[in-house]
Amino acid sequence: MNHQLSMICLSLLALTSCNDQWDDHYGEATTASHSLWEEIGANVELKPFADLLSTHGFDRQLSTNQRFTVWAPMGAVDTTLLTGKMMSQDEVEAQVIRNHIARSAFSYSSLTNDTVVVLNGKRMPFVGSGNDLTFNGVPVTATNIQCSNGILHLIQYQARFNHNIWTYLHQDNDLTLVADYLYSFNRQVFDESASTLGGVIGGKKYFTDSVFVTQNDLWSDIGNLSDESKDFRMLVPTNGSWEQKVTEFSSFFNYPQSEDSTLGGQYARRKIVESLVYDTNSRDTLPGFFHRNIMDSVDCSNGWIYKTGNLDLDPYQAIAQPVIVEAEQESKYVVNKSNCSQDDAPVSMKASDIVLSGSAFLALTPSSTILKPSVTFALPNLLSCKYDIGIVLVPLNLTANGYSSTIDPKKYRINVELRDGNTGVTEKLDHLEADGTSVDTLWVARDHVFEYCDYHPDRSFLESNVTLKITNDAKRSETSTYTRNLYIDCIVVKPHQ
Repeated sequence: MNHQLSMICLSLLALTSCNDQWDDHYGEATTASHSLWEEIGANVELKPFADLLSTHGFDRQLSTNQRFTVWAPMGAVDTTLLTGKMMSQDEVEAQVIRNHIARSAFSYSSLTNDTVVVLNGKRMPFVGSGNDLTFNGVPVTATNIQCSNGILHLIQYQARFNHNIWTYLHQDNDLTLVADYLYSFNRQVFDESASTLGGVIGGKKYFTDSVFVTQNDLWSDIGNLSDESKDFRMLVPTNGSWEQKVTEFSSFFNYPQSEDSTLGGQYARRKIVESLVYDTNSRDTLPGFFHRNIMDSVDCSNGWIYKTGNLDLDPYQAIAQPVIVEAEQESKYVVNKSNCSQDDAPVSMKASDIVLSGSAFLALTPSSTILKPSVTFALPNLLSCKYDIGIVLVPLNLTANGYSSTIDPKKYRINVELRDGNTGVTEKLDHLEADGTSVDTLWVARDHVFEYCDYHPDRSFLESNVTLKITNDAKRSETSTYTRNLYIDCIVVKPHQ
């Protein structure tokens, strides 16, 4: 019995010795009485860093039972951007404070070769060999200072912040105009999941530590340029090139005096930016104009910035795009119908070999033998530039199942009214004819210049100030030659130089 007891005691002693070695190696000793904040606050060489921590509420966070590792920089802490401007409070927190703190405990050993994800999401190398230990390239001067809620390392100076595309934009003096525009869409949003709930009073939650995160209203269109998991390519014009391109694009957004005078510049800037960002995770190749523009490149943590001093971006590729008004989408585009049968309906094509825009067309028939059917379409979001306007007409013998041999195609004769509500001008074209034997485009206007822009992307198409009215002009006595119906595939509004 005594022999068995001796063996048990020896086993426990060996187990205790192993656990001691494990704790020494990974820094999980539980005898430390000071919190991370107490250790940092008591060290005079860390005062500048400690002052930042307390200003931003991290003195409380580093006093909790949550386990952290802190790489605390000794001496002065720089809170200026590369441009020379002072960092905002959000930038101080993201680029300085959260750049030196990680969740969980990371001790140093002779085998340390880690990549640590710190609180701002950056991946920081923590690498050592013998007594040579660095954190993101900065020498570590004291290691494995055990605290009650984590581990403290002292580093010789402030660790470099690895800029992603979003943060770098604010660091380059050549790119301040683009950066200021993009950053103007920032807003602070309360993050309940990251905040500390204090309790509930009167049915309402209150928080002892409220966390706000930055969101940007443009990210839904161009991508979250701060997302470390992405691989972006962004072509960024320098300040002079940006101003020049904004001026050029603004000429396409010439609004009437009754509109907000700033709208043109707003939409010009937004359309330029939307053309400059590509996420390589979703697009394999960059557009050709990217390669024509690259002046300099900047390697960022989530992609590349390509700087250009002369942005070669064609507005007829970037903003002045064709507008296709699908006639069969009546609720979206049809402002008014008159003298049309109530039984009229869109015809969807079942025949796979018939090419129609939207694979459907609108079939309108007169409501009586003496009335002429007409339909008015909205032409939405037109810019102040030249357009060709065409009506794609469908022959009478085209049915849902293809061309019918029992129906004779007939000619079309129509009247057209192009109304521009911004100028109050209505242009009329009468007795236009089409042979009606095939799906064909009848061009009703060439090089038509819209003096004012009618671009309102948040407005219903039916509120458009530009409309096109089409009226069948065939007489009852001409039905052997002309159809009195209107079979319309779409309206094409095509911009050009």
